[in-house]
Amino acid sequence: MSKFIKKAEAIDAYQMTLERRGHVCLWPEWLKVAWNKKITAVNSLSPIDYPSSNGKDKLVTHTVHGPVTVDWGDWIVRRANGDLHVWKDSIFALTFEAVDEH
Repeated sequence: MSKFIKKAEAIDAYQMTLERRGHVCLWPEWLKVAWNKKITAVNSLSPIDYPSSNGKDKLVTHTVHGPVTVDWGDWIVRRANGDLHVWKDSIFALTFEAVDEH
C-alpha cells in the first residue's frame, strides 16, 4: 500500500488580526486558556514583545516544536489533543472547511 488519505479531524480555529489582538475578551475560551499559561509553556500564547507589549504587537505560540510567530491573518488551530498550531490563511483555506455545529 502506498497511497493514503488524511483522516478527517475536527479542530478549533481562530483567525488572528490586529483588530482581534486587542480584544482578548472576545477570543474563544480555549485561546484564553493558552493566553493565561506561562509564556514559555507548550501550547501557550503570548505577546511577542513580552513584557514590553503595547497590546498591538504580534503573538507567539509555543508549540511542541518550539515558538511560532502568529502573523496577522494567520489561523491559530487547536487540534483534538490540545496542541496549538499556526496556519497561514492560504494554506488553511485549502486544508479546512467550516463545519455546521447545529
